[in-house]
Amino acid sequence: MDQVSQNPILDEMIIDDENFLFILDSHHRNDFSMNFHRHDFYELSFVMDGEGLCQSLEDGQIKSSPIRRDNIILTDGRMPHRAVDKTGLPLEQLIIIFDKPYLDKMKDNVLIEKTLEEKNPLILSGILHTAPLKPFFREILNEMKAKESGKDSLIFSIFSRLLVQIIRAGEDTKKAHCDDNRINRVLDYIHTNFFMNITIQTVAEISSLSLRQFSDVFKRETGRTFTQYINHLRIEKAKTALISTRLSITEIAFEIGYDDLSYFTRRFKEQEGLSPRAYKKKNGK
Repeated sequence: MDQVSQNPILDEMIIDDENFLFILDSHHRNDFSMNFHRHDFYELSFVMDGEGLCQSLEDGQIKSSPIRRDNIILTDGRMPHRAVDKTGLPLEQLIIIFDKPYLDKMKDNVLIEKTLEEKNPLILSGILHTAPLKPFFREILNEMKAKESGKDSLIFSIFSRLLVQIIRAGEDTKKAHCDDNRINRVLDYIHTNFFMNITIQTVAEISSLSLRQFSDVFKRETGRTFTQYINHLRIEKAKTALISTRLSITEIAFEIGYDDLSYFTRRFKEQEGLSPRAYKKKNGK
């Protein structure tokens, strides 16, 4: 911990609303900086990209925790806190903010509050735990944008499931064993280099396991074989690119690691039930 040599600038953030949940798609600029701040609502963030520190201020002491892509951060905003970007790696986050009345509608609200009393902020850092939760954030963001009938009920349902899964993941992290750490190292590597020709021999070496041991542990921990996991991840990346960029299907296939367009199309159709072109058309692009 670092001691504060002088009184820091402390901003008070107020939202003139009650019983609310919002989601923000936050992209910091290269020159971004922020003061310590506090507020009467909670923050739940998924780091999409970038790297930095999550800092909190307690009894004149600054506590710093490293954060990076695929981390999840749950914060009780009443404790002064701020994000500090690493130079050249500005943070991009999906941030859900919600107040206590909204949380109190959940049956497990006491469990959430107790968890944050023990550890604020709660940071989940293993891809093994966080990757399955990323779609929840996207679902909430999409529902917010769609503004269709029944969206409030659906968002509350998705959000409730998300919070419970985060608490469970936090409990699992406490009980993490050696296999978790090995596979998390591998998953970090895969998610950073998915577009390259990654061999099972390479990732087995990263995990310090034999090929057979690695295959068994990887399947047990992720529910997929190594090849299935790579292909699934690439198709998920392709889906995002199809609806959020102007790249051609051929360009997307190349960007995510497929040199053969026919093979990419076949894999995409096996996973999604329709071709990349049909998927793009269905989603309005």
